[in-house]
Amino acid sequence: MRHRGAQPKRGNVLRPHQYSTIEYMSGPSRKGPKRCLRCHKSIKQGEPWQRVTSPADPKYGSYVVGIHTNCSG
Repeated sequence: MRHRGAQPKRGNVLRPHQYSTIEYMSGPSRKGPKRCLRCHKSIKQGEPWQRVTSPADPKYGSYVVGIHTNCSG
């Protein structure tokens, strides 16, 4: 077996740590948040919401939350 050096482990930094991303979505997604972080209501078909991805942390990785566009104030 050939040694490949240090391999990234699951949850390691996959993008620069200082950046977070915001994507504007509509309706529920198969993978991702099912409820709004602020109002805790489920994301329904055709409803606009924001998918916010946190900056990656070396120990815990990153996470994704969903926030309704009307709740984001």
